[in-house]
Amino acid sequence: MRTFTGPLLLVLLFTSFLFAGQSCPVDVVKAERYVDAGQRPCFVHCGHTIDVAYKNLSGKAVVELALGVDMYADAKTTRPLFFDLRDRDSLEAGEMRQVSWSEVIYHRDYPLVNVFLKKVVFADGTEWRDDGSGSCNSGVAGLVSKGAPRDIPAPGNPSMAKALDQLADD
Repeated sequence: MRTFTGPLLLVLLFTSFLFAGQSCPVDVVKAERYVDAGQRPCFVHCGHTIDVAYKNLSGKAVVELALGVDMYADAKTTRPLFFDLRDRDSLEAGEMRQVSWSEVIYHRDYPLVNVFLKKVVFADGTEWRDDGSGSCNSGVAGLVSKGAPRDIPAPGNPSMAKALDQLADD
């Protein structure tokens, strides 16, 4: 009796490849939100920033990257930031960078952030794009595990319009 373990092995390897998580060319090492305590009068930016540290894990130089942000008040109150954070400064292979972006949209209501990689453009002209899972992320201690898929409305989804309507009502 002959066995056909070769084709079976190929099928198993192929399906495990298909269902493996995406590989992340840039690691979002850390993301924090600094919110001004409001102890002084303030009208522009007010010390509200999103501070992100990331490292280029690919073997190629990065010339642009786009990061998405989910804002958290607690485990049940989450909103996506409706614009991407962008860095167009070259990031060499293996290099780590810390960047701060001013942000005043959500004020003090959403002190926690989960930052995830959306797009990477390499110096050779090739691109990497998120597979829609948002799993190349920083995570939020106690709320979102690093590498876990996003669980909130993404831009372009019908539920995003509802989230933006809620913003207008606030």
